[in-house]
Amino acid sequence: MRLLTIFCLLFSIGLMAKDYKSLQRLNEGDVISAEVFNDIMERIELSLITPKSADLIGAWSLVQTTTANGCLGNGNTCAPSGYESSVDSIYKQRLDEVTFTDDGDGTFSLQTLNYCAFITGEGDSSCNLNFAMMDGRLLMSSDGANYAWAVQKISPTRILLSEYAGASQSFVTIRLDKKNLPPEPPVNLSATNSSGTISLSWDAVVAAETFLVDGSTPVKQSEGAASSYKIQSKDAADGTYTELVTATTNSYTDTITSGTTRWYRVYAVNEYGTSKGSNVVSISYSE
Repeated sequence: MRLLTIFCLLFSIGLMAKDYKSLQRLNEGDVISAEVFNDIMERIELSLITPKSADLIGAWSLVQTTTANGCLGNGNTCAPSGYESSVDSIYKQRLDEVTFTDDGDGTFSLQTLNYCAFITGEGDSSCNLNFAMMDGRLLMSSDGANYAWAVQKISPTRILLSEYAGASQSFVTIRLDKKNLPPEPPVNLSATNSSGTISLSWDAVVAAETFLVDGSTPVKQSEGAASSYKIQSKDAADGTYTELVTATTNSYTDTITSGTTRWYRVYAVNEYGTSKGSNVVSISYSE
């Protein structure tokens, strides 16, 4: 167990975050579930796995960055709409939304809301395009011209794209931040016993704020707050967890009989899904 704990401390590098963030911070002797351990392993593997088209499915905030006087296909003299003021005459950014869809027939498509960050000459209006992800490149075409973007998967909810081309096109980047996120897992679950009355508490899961566009008029995205919590318990170390109750606050009181040991874990829930599990706590009661 000690070796497992040390391993997890070294390699617990991310979950529901824009950039990497630990799923759970563990203490010496802590017990973790297979679910949490497997998620840690998936985060380690993230840097080794080639991104796939399916990784993009869903709605994303899109931030396009280019040179102070440029745009896609022209890094020096171009003035498309929607950009914030340039920063120190070095770069400028604009914000949009894009939804990637699995068309169900082996192909994929995307729809932008206001602009078309991906295609030269179509930057000032929305676009609906087919795309494919091949060998770490996001590929698409429009009016007979082909486009390729290098893909870097920073975390499950943040992807960076850079124009895979020479000349001024290489001055354009696109940052995608996933929208409609389920909550992050509850942390710091603890339990106290008073004559068989078990008081559980954990940190409330609140929305995480991410700065999408900096500068004189910054834009933030607030995602991932919990609306309720599922509390699970079991009465044996090798037993199966069952759902005990759904709570709307970050505390709950349970009752156990003398001679009982009970294990607890908590999940956060919102309209977009359910988090990974919290840390596990166990508590015993004997008169």
